[in-house]
Amino acid sequence: MRRGARDEQGQAGSVDGAAAAAVTAAAAAFLLLKEPQPEKEMQPEKEMQPLLFEAEAGVLNGVHAAAELSGYSGDGYVTGFDDDEDSLTVFVEAPEDGLYDMWVGYSSPGGDKYTMLSLDDCQAAEIRLAASGTFTEAYAGKWLLRTGRNEVLISRNWGWYNMDYIKIRKARKRPEHRVERRLVNPDATPETVELLLAAMTENGPIPDPDLLVKTETHWSWFCTWNGDFINDGIQNSEDHIRHVLHHEYVLTLDEVKELRS
Repeated sequence: MRRGARDEQGQAGSVDGAAAAAVTAAAAAFLLLKEPQPEKEMQPEKEMQPLLFEAEAGVLNGVHAAAELSGYSGDGYVTGFDDDEDSLTVFVEAPEDGLYDMWVGYSSPGGDKYTMLSLDDCQAAEIRLAASGTFTEAYAGKWLLRTGRNEVLISRNWGWYNMDYIKIRKARKRPEHRVERRLVNPDATPETVELLLAAMTENGPIPDPDLLVKTETHWSWFCTWNGDFINDGIQNSEDHIRHVLHHEYVLTLDEVKELRS
């Protein structure tokens, strides 16, 4: 079935300028959870061996390589994160596109610290480095990597820590979602019981359905703010809005008429 916005006469509408505000009203809810499928017999995944990428082999900006401390991996570690502009770029080679678990090897002898990781200017996260006088590692979450070189930028943030390596391993595939038509709250209203949806009720940038599929982030529906969030072409470009509304993974309000009353 073709996905798309409809105007008041039921025809396919355009998504530009002032009409974009109408799109928000006409397609306020996007249903992103499909009906649960029968469970299939799962074959155990072959777990990928972790890959290590040494900090001292990266691009150093205001920091320097050292080897005075013991217990590091490779030929040394990177230290000197003491100025606001200090950073380190580690080139991470992924064998294939996909979601990867990531760790940072570090030491933080002066107490708990925080560093900032960003990936190709697209993803970013603040990572806590628990106090450790010896080299250890901290889990940095799941990151969407592309085949080949990915640039992981480590920015100072709190600073005063030593960076040893970046480690990645292909994330295990999550089990298929099994959504039961039963609420945990026995006092839910009849309307809530009938709806039975989990939602991201307000947001600015519209989530990219391609990323939702890849990262297995299954929002049931979401609603984007109006005004500049739709009209300025920056928060949500016209191309992105069209991409979302016509995506096979997305249902628009006109396709679920029972929710329009």
